[in-house]
Amino acid sequence: VGTVMVSGQQARWELEQGTFPHATASVALAARGAVTLLDTKEKISAACTVSEFESLFRGLPSGDSGASHPSVRDLSVAVKPDGAGRSFQGTATRRYAIEVRWVLAVNNPGRFVSVKNVLLGTIEAAPDFEDARSPFDELTRLFPLRGETLEALTPELRQVAGLPVFVNLEMSSELQSENVGPDVGEGMRKTPRTTTTVTRRVLHLQRRKRAAGDSARLAAPEEYKLRGLERLQRSAPGLP
Repeated sequence: VGTVMVSGQQARWELEQGTFPHATASVALAARGAVTLLDTKEKISAACTVSEFESLFRGLPSGDSGASHPSVRDLSVAVKPDGAGRSFQGTATRRYAIEVRWVLAVNNPGRFVSVKNVLLGTIEAAPDFEDARSPFDELTRLFPLRGETLEALTPELRQVAGLPVFVNLEMSSELQSENVGPDVGEGMRKTPRTTTTVTRRVLHLQRRKRAAGDSARLAAPEEYKLRGLERLQRSAPGLP
């Protein structure tokens, strides 16, 4: 939860408390296709691409998968207009329905594992507030996806016009494992289904003229020391 300030191609996202996922930064500045993260406790800044900033929300990249060979199967992606959405601050919104289905298969020596995934949800966007959209409003950041699945979804999300003000996503995953080889014991085994939910809400959106002090808020303070992105990252296990 935080406050986003947008002025032209620049934007500032300041969290009310805590830090961004897998990072020590609590403020992010966007300008000219790049993002600068600010660690306000250590007075450190780090520059990164929009893609690198989004990757923080998915966890750091996983390491060598060793003998496993993950692959995506039965992938289907659909983003479709779904009529009018809820009113947002007296203006109309357009609703889009999201449906993504895929199976992640991993072959390990003596074992085959597959994860069946289904992601369903809606996006409600306000066309009248298109000018308030910033790099922090890129929808790909909200999806707990990677690799081939994310690449397939990204172009479909471009049809969403306006500022995304309400987003509701739910992803369910069900793992199945099976031993393979000459000493096979049990057959396919299922584990309990896990569910991931993502919610976005835009509240109290206001327009005003740019003030004299806004330029300073949209730039990293001069006293901050510039460091590499790894200096502000927190280690976390990556997704497969």
